[in-house]
Amino acid sequence: MTSKRRLRKKECGEKIKFDSKAGAAEAALLYRRRHSDPNVHEYGCRFCHKWHIGHRKGSSRRFPCASLWVMKL
Repeated sequence: MTSKRRLRKKECGEKIKFDSKAGAAEAALLYRRRHSDPNVHEYGCRFCHKWHIGHRKGSSRRFPCASLWVMKL
């Protein structure tokens, strides 16, 4: 059985922690603009009870034009 401490460390790892949803939302918006990645959003962490940014489950992490680029090769 895995301890809660080990799960928390594994889950949060080196992720940046935000104290508020607004702070995480602003960081996610900046990331989306800087990296042209519309799939990055803020989410509340059930382990540390802070906010992180990341990709939603099931969202594609590839760039929208990546499949077109591969087809041209």
